[in-house]
Amino acid sequence: VCYEYVDKEKGSLFVLGPLNLTILYAQKIFITGGNGSGKTTFIKLLTGLYKPSSGEILLNGQIISDKNLPAYRDQISAIFTDNYLFEENYNEFNLSKDNQQLTAYIEIMKLSNIIRTNDTSYHFSSSLSQGQQKRLALIMALMEERKVVVLDEWAAEQDPHFRAYFYRKILDYLKQEDKTVIAVTHDD
Repeated sequence: VCYEYVDKEKGSLFVLGPLNLTILYAQKIFITGGNGSGKTTFIKLLTGLYKPSSGEILLNGQIISDKNLPAYRDQISAIFTDNYLFEENYNEFNLSKDNQQLTAYIEIMKLSNIIRTNDTSYHFSSSLSQGQQKRLALIMALMEERKVVVLDEWAAEQDPHFRAYFYRKILDYLKQEDKTVIAVTHDD
């Protein structure tokens, strides 16, 4: 597959590819490279936000087309560098304190002392730090219960201690949960 950024006046500005990659179920993949090398373009292509200039993306041998693109996208949760969290619960997730899975995610992301609760439910605020917002975004991504999790520079906003915790614990947890994880990073 290839993707080409084209300016109508200047012509081709950047070409990513050709790429040929097979991603296996429950695999952990790190995408690394310098600034401007095409990491984010690659994951936008992979997640179906960009259409290939040439070549094809396949899922289990089936070509992804306009017809099956929504079903393909529904298999992927992605957190991009410029993510945004809404204070409204548009996905209608169960945010009650009785939701043991949500409580476990909050513990794993070390947000227990930061997330507000009332007698019956959790309340999330957009006044969290950038790193905390990324943690909350990952909780929401996990609540979508999709097979593939794509993280674009997710650890960049974390403090050094939590960044190490992410690489050593959270990624292993995601693998145990049978998630395919594709993480873009500058970290070694």
